[in-house]
Amino acid sequence: MPDWTISYTGSNRSQSGIALAVSPETANEKGSWTELIASTSFDAVCFQLFLHQNFSADGLIDIGIGGSGSEVALIENVLISGRSGHAQDIVVPIRIPAGTRISSRIQTIAADTGAPDEADVIVTLFGGGFTYPSGLSGCITYGANTADSGGAGYDPGGSAGEYGPWLELTSNTTRHIKSIAIAFGCQNELTQGFYEFITDIGIGASSSETAVLEGLCWAKDANTDAASPGLIGPFPVDIPIGTRISTRSMASGTSSTVRLFDIVLYCFY
Repeated sequence: MPDWTISYTGSNRSQSGIALAVSPETANEKGSWTELIASTSFDAVCFQLFLHQNFSADGLIDIGIGGSGSEVALIENVLISGRSGHAQDIVVPIRIPAGTRISSRIQTIAADTGAPDEADVIVTLFGGGFTYPSGLSGCITYGANTADSGGAGYDPGGSAGEYGPWLELTSNTTRHIKSIAIAFGCQNELTQGFYEFITDIGIGASSSETAVLEGLCWAKDANTDAASPGLIGPFPVDIPIGTRISTRSMASGTSSTVRLFDIVLYCFY
């Protein structure tokens, strides 16, 4: 798999862009695009996305490329969920050619009557390295719910330490998926306890699922009322076109609010 070779290729170059993504005053609608980098200075093989939340609610963030007024989402609906001050990051293994303009935009669940919700967005490009020497082409998001600025809701059930049912995230992949990252959210519930979770990602028909990512550990943090970490991955996978993808989880407790969460998959091809 040349996309995941550990041999070093390319030069270690980096370039960062920082912007404040601002939501509109209408709940669950994307705001305008805000420029992060006017023109990338080299061919990037991946980038790190860092998000800092300046509001207490659920939100979805897009990273786009293209000229002003012609932006196209490169990765869309990156979930951020928790109280103001919550931060998270993810490495996005998508190549971006030199000379590309990069922007961001956000939507949140809250309808603002005063100042709109905001998030600090930082993109750092990398021009080579041992992890992503060739870069991937794009990303498909499964599970995002733009109607409430969250993700696909999941309930592990009322038995602590036991898996809940499989939840379908897509019935039919449209690309050959080579890598997956996962986001977790708290369903806009800002009173959380400390619970630990184990999550699997599976493929296959209903009642015949097989885990391709198994035993992914994360937790809810009672101090930030957020998932910790809120984003995990990306992990290498090999999922053909036309595959059904599902997820299941177990929780360490049974509270009818704390055990509930949102999940979103970012599938790179």
